[in-house]
Amino acid sequence: MRERARMLFDMCAVFENNFDKLTRVLSQDHGRTIGEAIGSVRRVIENIESACTALLNRNREASSWMDRS
Repeated sequence: MRERARMLFDMCAVFENNFDKLTRVLSQDHGRTIGEAIGSVRRVIENIESACTALLNRNREASSWMDRS
């Protein structure tokens, strides 16, 4: 689980580091306005962060459940 979370955090960093490129691609290739493209990339980053949090919380819950057993 930790490895998966690390991969998601790394993917999030890639999106953050390439934010401008991604917004340009969405705007140029998909006809979105810059504002729409910025919002889309932001939502993707937020979704990745949510997945990371959910995965880490799930791992903690499983860990605490095993400690109680």
